[in-house]
Amino acid sequence: MTKKITFQKLLEMIDNEETELELLMQYLIEDQELSLPFRPYFKPNPKFVDDEGLESGRFLNFFNKRARKKRQKKYRRKIKNGWE
Repeated sequence: MTKKITFQKLLEMIDNEETELELLMQYLIEDQELSLPFRPYFKPNPKFVDDEGLESGRFLNFFNKRARKKRQKKYRRKIKNGWE
């Protein structure tokens, strides 16, 4: 069962390269209004993230930039080390 976490904890999880995407997705929901094909936008799931005082636009930009960098880094590492 997913437990409620603080927004700060969510940011720490996003920052950690070892955090599995499946775990992060428990705390995020897709923003249908801003998402595009192959470019989803996410926001904290209010059921599981205490987002009191959160400015969603700033969060979306922050999360999406971080997530993109994380994916790019993982992809580059895979290319460098060869496909498994």
